[in-house]
Amino acid sequence: MSWFGKSLNHKFTIATIAGFLISSVVFLVLFLGFYQNKLEQEKAQAAHDVNRLLQTSLENAMLKRDIDGLITIVRHLGEQENVSAVMIVNPQGKVRFASRPDLEGKIIGKEFIEGLEAHTRFMKDETGREVLRSVNPVHNKPPCQVCHGPLEKHPVNGILLVDYDATSMRH
Repeated sequence: MSWFGKSLNHKFTIATIAGFLISSVVFLVLFLGFYQNKLEQEKAQAAHDVNRLLQTSLENAMLKRDIDGLITIVRHLGEQENVSAVMIVNPQGKVRFASRPDLEGKIIGKEFIEGLEAHTRFMKDETGREVLRSVNPVHNKPPCQVCHGPLEKHPVNGILLVDYDATSMRH
């Protein structure tokens, strides 16, 4: 009888420990997935906030017709740590201003812009490198219509793209 009791007690202890370990691993995996998703959302929100601030500065430079100031702002932001590229693209996808001169004049495919809605998400850029791309359309406003034309024909003047290096964020 003592052999049976010890064996059953031993099996119960092992089963309890195994159950505890399995449930701990499941909760750890769920927690890590949730935590990573939350971090990505926070990074995307921070990127979006920075881009809104940048967009305001760029709009101000455009309204003053300060193209040199606009180029300086774009280039300086492109030099920031973890920023891969900054581009101002026309609605057809042509890069008009960029932090890197080699990007100017290039055509950005619609799949890299994804419509004319503001959004931020992880993706592969045109070179295949993973970036956190923040896309912000610059909507036409009454003061802009002098250069860009009527709002009905040109609802969006351009698109501000900021690519952040995703490598450090993923680590």
